[in-house]
Amino acid sequence: MGGDAERRAKAEGIFGRALQIPSAGQRRAYLHEACGGDERLRAEVEELLRRQDEAGSLPERPAVEQLGQTATQPWEPVAEGPGTVIAGRYKLLQQIGEGGMGIVYMADRWRTTPRWPSGQRGWGLP
Repeated sequence: MGGDAERRAKAEGIFGRALQIPSAGQRRAYLHEACGGDERLRAEVEELLRRQDEAGSLPERPAVEQLGQTATQPWEPVAEGPGTVIAGRYKLLQQIGEGGMGIVYMADRWRTTPRWPSGQRGWGLP
């Protein structure tokens, strides 16, 4: 197990130094020298470099622009507000907060309990 840990540490050290070399040709020459003919070690380092290239690349444009929007486009105004009934069950009473995910309202259940005539005494009573 110690051999694997040592190999991994050596590969990570070579990888770290290879990242500092901008030219692909110079990087190949460095790997040839640093790995000293150990093809397994070189393959490990090249795999680390490949993964770094894939993970480390940033998109050319911001995500909102890739979706066909720009960051300066205004969002549609919120239609809900105090007095609005949501899902036929909750009546919005007042705004109590606002943040990155939206607006938070205090709500009350609305018409969820049946209304009974005022003369009703209870079930089964005459």
